[in-house]
Amino acid sequence: MAREPAIRRPVQYAPRPRRHRKLDERFWIRFPALMHKGVALMLGRPPRSRARQTFLLFWVRRSWEIVNRRDFELALAAQDPDVLVRFAPDPRGRIPPDMAGEFHGIEGFNRAWEAWLEVFQDLQVEPEEFTDLGGDRLMVVVRAVGRGTESGVLAETHGYMLYTFRAGKVLRHEFFAEREQAEEAAGLARAG
Repeated sequence: MAREPAIRRPVQYAPRPRRHRKLDERFWIRFPALMHKGVALMLGRPPRSRARQTFLLFWVRRSWEIVNRRDFELALAAQDPDVLVRFAPDPRGRIPPDMAGEFHGIEGFNRAWEAWLEVFQDLQVEPEEFTDLGGDRLMVVVRAVGRGTESGVLAETHGYMLYTFRAGKVLRHEFFAEREQAEEAAGLARAG
């Protein structure tokens, strides 16, 4: 049986500064198991399903809204206890050397974000595009903007996040500085 092609979609993201959780977010933090079941249900739908595509667009937008307002308690509710955050080696050196590598578990997830926020205190990440890889995998193109904590210099870069889910929870976050790296890891690399 042939594998369905990946579905790539742009993300219109206009962040609205919000300090408080939305109603659905307050529900998720109280009943995370229901959130996980809903995510698993949507990820079980076929890639061409309109419901799946609508849900993934919602998930991408909302995830980055939550992180951009630094609501890590809520972000952690979506993580698998065995979560892995991995920063692939960057051939151009845009990822600080102490961040390259892997961070394991909930503590590792927290350490990875602390490391980013130590370098860029006002970091904002905006999703620009996602690619539904089918099943439990998703790739998101993000634009990250922030001022260096020490230098005050405004920096902007693009990154490529590859997500893997297990039972409706995020099991793996893999960050790539180059699209080609991410696409190869996602199985999208073209035969050349």
